[in-house]
Amino acid sequence: MSQVLADWIFTEDANMEKNVLSTFNGDYSLSNLQAGMQTFMSMLEKEGDLNGKKIAILIPHIPRFLELVLAINKLGGIVIPLSPQLREGDLTALLNLLEPHIIFSIKTSRDYSFFNIISDWVIKTNKHVIIYSSENGDKWNDREEYQGNEIPSDDTSLDIIACSSGSTGVPKGIMFDTGYIVDMHHTLGIALKLSKEDRIFQNINPTVILGLAWLFVGLKEQCLIVTPETFDVPRVVQMLKEKKPTKISTTPTLLRTIYLFVNKMNAMEAFDNLQLCNLSGEMITKDLLASVSELKDCQFESGYGTSETGGLMYTPVDIRERIIWKVFDNIDYKIIDGELLFKVKNRFKGYYKREDLTKEILTVDGWYKSGDLATVNSEGEIQLLGRKKDLIKKGGQAVIPGEIEFLLNEHPLVKQTAVIGVPELTLGEKIVAFIVKKEEISPQELKFYCSEKIAAYKVPDEFIFIDDIPMVSGKTDRFSLRNLMGSKS
Repeated sequence: MSQVLADWIFTEDANMEKNVLSTFNGDYSLSNLQAGMQTFMSMLEKEGDLNGKKIAILIPHIPRFLELVLAINKLGGIVIPLSPQLREGDLTALLNLLEPHIIFSIKTSRDYSFFNIISDWVIKTNKHVIIYSSENGDKWNDREEYQGNEIPSDDTSLDIIACSSGSTGVPKGIMFDTGYIVDMHHTLGIALKLSKEDRIFQNINPTVILGLAWLFVGLKEQCLIVTPETFDVPRVVQMLKEKKPTKISTTPTLLRTIYLFVNKMNAMEAFDNLQLCNLSGEMITKDLLASVSELKDCQFESGYGTSETGGLMYTPVDIRERIIWKVFDNIDYKIIDGELLFKVKNRFKGYYKREDLTKEILTVDGWYKSGDLATVNSEGEIQLLGRKKDLIKKGGQAVIPGEIEFLLNEHPLVKQTAVIGVPELTLGEKIVAFIVKKEEISPQELKFYCSEKIAAYKVPDEFIFIDDIPMVSGKTDRFSLRNLMGSKS
């Protein structure tokens, strides 16, 4: 353990009575959260030594969730946050992989019985597991101990195992120590210029490591973090009206949704004090920025990072002017064969029980392979070009889809684009551009437009007009586009 979170947050100079967290369940001070932590510690101390013991938490109630994380960490246990969005297949797969010694779970959520799934797993696998359950996530009076085969203790240097299904759908446990959260205090502080006076709306899932880090960074900084347990848009708008955030950190899609509802509900005063909006997790389009054009007095910026590494880069200028990236000062980077690699301390410790996957993205000397192609200028400004796996090989030439997409998105009659490579007998791959148009335009006009600005081998061989670009988790679904090409052939 690199840092006990409670000792890091509840310091002698901390203002314990200041409200630092606001959710649909109410407002909470550091003193409130410390008291809740101590209640959970009293429960867990009866379970014996927690060092190396894995404790899974499935709790939508954010204050109780944070208090329990603090208690487990204080007692030396390993925290496994589980999302209430999981369903039987994913949840069972994660339990099989991670084998928690103790589980805290709500009994049901939206008529879905988590307790039944978890208890069935314990019985079927014949494990010695303790389950604490609650009706609403607030009171934890129900405890059941299931006798069975003992689960071995784990690496005591681990603090958190975050869960991810990844792009393959195979569940993964991402291992961290609390140094990840301490480092994120530094990077978020730079990117968002945090201060104690800030009121920050953010809605990143707290069971995701970045969301968890965000909440603890807010507690450490003693600003007010405004975060909803669910994305109930009318309630979110009401929350924004009441708290009037100075900063917002969210995804482009959710910002657009919030903005539309704020307008619809005649609640633009919710943005009266907004100084900065940080967008991440998805592609940021001109269309998105145009849709929130009334927020003229607010700076727009973006962040770049991964679950494994946390924040890596930020945009030092307003992204409405241009998008260029700067690496945080506590992170090393290099570009090898066009791919961006990073080295970070105190963060990613590998995938749980999957050394093979760890070796795929982490070099022997600790460099993280981002999978992103990039260039860097003499001032250290980085431009992202696209994903390495999306690189198109046409006639022996490497073509980066992002370069063509950027060019096409600059056309005044084009709303959105996606470019893919499709197998072709003569050249290996041909370039296909999918276009969502604002107004009528022909493939010939687009071909001429491209030929005037880029090398001939980069000009798309085919233009296909569609109503919408398919998206998955805010990113272009190139797999669906390739399937679409298959159906056309």
